[in-house]
Amino acid sequence: VTGTLNIESNTKLIVHPYALGIWLGDGATASGIIASGDEDLKGLIKNMQEVGYEASSIKHIEKDSGNGNIVTFPRLKKELKEAGLLGQLKRIPIEYLRASTKNRIELFQGLIDTDGSIDKDAGRVWYGVGPNRKLIEDVQELYNTLGVKTSLSDSIAAAYVDGVRGVDRPKTTIAAFTEFQPCKLPRKLANWTPGSEYSQGTRHISRCITDI
Repeated sequence: VTGTLNIESNTKLIVHPYALGIWLGDGATASGIIASGDEDLKGLIKNMQEVGYEASSIKHIEKDSGNGNIVTFPRLKKELKEAGLLGQLKRIPIEYLRASTKNRIELFQGLIDTDGSIDKDAGRVWYGVGPNRKLIEDVQELYNTLGVKTSLSDSIAAAYVDGVRGVDRPKTTIAAFTEFQPCKLPRKLANWTPGSEYSQGTRHISRCITDI
């Protein structure tokens, strides 16, 4: 990784990059519905409104494993279908990986606002991906086009359905430091500080299996 890939692309993006990142992180594969915890619900709806997506319904769900919400964005479902993404293995289309720097950062922010987290002490940005190798590769390429050095770690994560532990699944976590704002949700943004001495180091990949 030598620096940000600077592209001035005029390619029309069917789904707004931030909305695509939100769906890739917490969206249902077959529809435009998005899952959100109570603490981020207002921020999610506000951020989606700002990029042109209105929520038509919000369904609150209470489970033993924690409360949550299912949010429906009709425009998002329509655009995902038009882009040929519904009902398919989640991926980042090449036109988004070659979009303008602004658009790629917005996609990055959508990913981190859903399946990402930020280490408050070190400022490290984490993104977790389930057993979808294509999406892992796409997210890593997105990081690389933004000049972000990454490290990867593999683990076995416990999976729960309606509060009941199901079959454990492999999970890959991508860690990085960023100079640009990596997210929009206030709760996560509060933990971020630009860059780090570690971000200047050599990119490396480490892999380990941890049974939890």
